[in-house]
Amino acid sequence: LMHSGGCDILFANADEAAALVSGIAAPPASTAAVSTQAMDGCDAALRLAQHVPVVVVTDGSRGSYISAMGELHVIPPCWMPHGPIDTCGA
Repeated sequence: LMHSGGCDILFANADEAAALVSGIAAPPASTAAVSTQAMDGCDAALRLAQHVPVVVVTDGSRGSYISAMGELHVIPPCWMPHGPIDTCGA
């Protein structure tokens, strides 16, 4: 995940992002292990942003999180009057 010669943009759902964060060593000041179950998409986006310049994390009904250029943008979900027909995003 390190930027130098690695990844410029990361797009993942919240579970994928939390799994990626669990594979990154915790900062020296922190002795607590990262729990992927307790981490939401926002936390994962913030942690991954330390390693990747642009991070997009989708988090279901909670919306999406975009981290770029040192800022975190929270994008709320948008629901149509009858709800989504296909939620796969394809």
